[in-house]
Amino acid sequence: MRMIDGDALMEKMKHRKEHVGRPSDPLCLVEDAPTIDAVKVRHGHWIPADIYHENVYVCSVCHADIAVPINFDYRPTYKYCPMCGAKQDEVTT
Repeated sequence: MRMIDGDALMEKMKHRKEHVGRPSDPLCLVEDAPTIDAVKVRHGHWIPADIYHENVYVCSVCHADIAVPINFDYRPTYKYCPMCGAKQDEVTT
């Protein structure tokens, strides 16, 4: 499997609209479409680090201690770990 740039493919299709007529033309466009570099998203959650420091949390993926700003209901505001980039959206029990 390869990831393709859909925007670039759409541009090619717009410019070749009048030339498309054979069944193989759309396949050629997809085969020639430029690829993109994609990284698999890692998911984690914030773990409170210390009871005495309310805004220090540990990333469950890279285990880095991060001073994370908290919002009005005392939940971390960072949606991603600044150290490893893990999306902090796991639900903990």
